[in-house]
Amino acid sequence: DDELQFENVAPNGAAGPGGAGRATPRSKSKPAASSAAAASSAVSPSVDPLGMSESARRRINSEPSAGESMLEPRPPSASPRPPARGGGRGGGPPANDDDGASHVSSLTGGVDQEIVEELHQAIIELRSELDASRAEAARAVKVAEQAIQSAENCSSSDWNSTVTHKAAEAAAQAQKRSAEAIARARMAEERLASERKSSRFWRAQAQASEEEAGGLTTRSAVAEIRRAAMMEELAGERRRAARVFKSLRSEFREGERRHEAELEEAGARGRELEVELDQVKAELARVRAAEER
Repeated sequence: DDELQFENVAPNGAAGPGGAGRATPRSKSKPAASSAAAASSAVSPSVDPLGMSESARRRINSEPSAGESMLEPRPPSASPRPPARGGGRGGGPPANDDDGASHVSSLTGGVDQEIVEELHQAIIELRSELDASRAEAARAVKVAEQAIQSAENCSSSDWNSTVTHKAAEAAAQAQKRSAEAIARARMAEERLASERKSSRFWRAQAQASEEEAGGLTTRSAVAEIRRAAMMEELAGERRRAARVFKSLRSEFREGERRHEAELEEAGARGRELEVELDQVKAELARVRAAEER
């Protein structure tokens, strides 16, 4: 005879006529064998016939509000604090807040925050799907329990009926969907952790770039100050050179005027000497003429 066994579906947590851990179909010749087998098999709660792990089964059987801290999306801080800068270029990377805002500077532009929000939305959708799968699994388990209770009071032909098989298949599908939803939620959490790690790396890179840009800005300001000082000194030198040139030009013009005056005076004296020379020559000529007479 074909046999269908149900494990870990005790409705009241104990074996008995109303809630056996395992129920086997009773044959027509042995009506009491299935009850004894059900009572004896209720002590094996760690074996799952649907291939679910113990942690997944505990997640499915637990309340929706319990045991889901790892699936709960972390809201961003209301007042994000900027990451503390290091002591300088040689300082270590600053301690970053994982849940803080990702806007560090214009280099990041808040792109990583959008990725984190998208992953949070994906986790919320997976949680809703997981809740639906849990509800479906709970309904399937209740149907299976009712089928087991009715099957214990019926013949083997009723035990192998289509309703019982469909209930078992529904429970298996519900648990499978719950396991898949949990796996997808874990993948989303891993992706979120990876994106946070990447965000921390790029925030550190952006901070290092900002520090380097700050150093370059400081150097540029110092160079600008030096340039302004040199321009001021050059302007002073030009003013001094202009004053010296002006004084030299005035001195040169004064020298030219003196030289011209001296030349005019020398010319006047030369003309006077020529007049005197002409007079002396005339006087000598008269003396010679007088002597010759």
